[in-house]
Amino acid sequence: MLIIAIVLDVLAGAAVAPRMEKFLAFPALLIIIPGFLENTGALGSILASRLGSKLHLGAISAKAKPDPVALLDGSIVLVLGITVYAITAFATLGLAEVIGADYPGAFRFIGITLVGGLMATILAALIGYYAATTTYRFGFDPDNHTIPLVTSGMDLLGIICLVLALTMFGVA
Repeated sequence: MLIIAIVLDVLAGAAVAPRMEKFLAFPALLIIIPGFLENTGALGSILASRLGSKLHLGAISAKAKPDPVALLDGSIVLVLGITVYAITAFATLGLAEVIGADYPGAFRFIGITLVGGLMATILAALIGYYAATTTYRFGFDPDNHTIPLVTSGMDLLGIICLVLALTMFGVA
């Protein structure tokens, strides 16, 4: 499990490397990466943890199509994600202003963060759900196995979502 997490984290770094020139042109993009990835992993882990508890309690079943209760938890995480990424965008802009770090315009930067965050949160919810249900189906405790899967997986997918958002907004 640990080897998989390490490989995914190395791949996340490899996803940034070809675009390093764009990141260096706008240092605020470098500032946001750690918080962006941490938020993505945390949101997916929150959902996986909640679902793991509900699986143990029998409140949801471990099947391919999520139960309504699992969908409700996913929607709660989605709303939380939008809120967290908005706060992250504004905090990073504030820090960038204080330290004089360039960014690609305030509205564009906020858009990049929100769109990338929304894509990443949706992926985190999917990974969180399927990691919890799959580990449960195979007789493993989701509480022990889902968080490493979600956080390392979202390091890679989160940076890909951020790069996609940069591309959508014409920055990368």
